[in-house]
Amino acid sequence: MFNKKLIDIYYYNTYENHQISAVDMHAEDLESNKLICYPVIQGERINYQNK
Repeated sequence: MFNKKLIDIYYYNTYENHQISAVDMHAEDLESNKLICYPVIQGERINYQNK
């Protein structure tokens, strides 16, 4: 069993995408035996701060 206080958000970047991506571990069922996969974000996205 996981200590839920230690599990938070997993942040990562790749060689192709230097923008920080995140996976919120609180949004997943960590007690499940099911494998969860997310596609790797290949390109950077523009984050408009005034829209």
